[in-house]
Amino acid sequence: MWLRAVTDRVVAEFSAMVGRRGWRLDFRSSELALFVRELQPDVDAELSLSLAEREWGLFINPVLSVRHKVVSDLFSRFIGGSGLPASTVGADLIGLLWTDGRTDKLAWMVEGPDDVSAVVADIWADLEQYGSSFYERHSSLPKMIGAMESLASDSVSWAHLAVAYMVAGQGERALSVLERLEDMAETGPPLMAEQTRRFVNSFRAYFDIANTAHGPDVE
Repeated sequence: MWLRAVTDRVVAEFSAMVGRRGWRLDFRSSELALFVRELQPDVDAELSLSLAEREWGLFINPVLSVRHKVVSDLFSRFIGGSGLPASTVGADLIGLLWTDGRTDKLAWMVEGPDDVSAVVADIWADLEQYGSSFYERHSSLPKMIGAMESLASDSVSWAHLAVAYMVAGQGERALSVLERLEDMAETGPPLMAEQTRRFVNSFRAYFDIANTAHGPDVE
């Protein structure tokens, strides 16, 4: 019982702290708190706390991400997803620290009610140091595409990149990715192959690929 109360208090204190800086709580469950603010008219900055309750206390994993609204909506539509909109690019805060050489920190943990305020303040201090540069590096679709290209590895990430290419007006690159996805569907596990084929078919139908090689303009 005390642990659930600690989790609620973490979210409440974090909400108050980021709320003063323009963030709003967009989604809350027992395992996730998602905060959003507009970065550009077509781009939302996202900040989430992944919350894992353990016997010894609460494990918190902050994640920074950006969501291009059109890309996210179309990707979710084509892939058949439900629930929260898909983030376009994201990174764990701990990964950003480690990349910067700060390997002394392993995680953010609350082991008792008295730890809450100090841990929330510690998370925000690291977010202030690393958040601005992350969001600036991914503040436009061309910048996001650069990150997506370096991270694409499975059918889902390639599918997301195909949508980003098309929305950015890079139809030839999008079609090249579709061909890759069709090849992946031939060799992938049945359920993943079915999802990939559904994505490709929905993508082609929406953009009328058979008739327009580069697809229509997307608003």
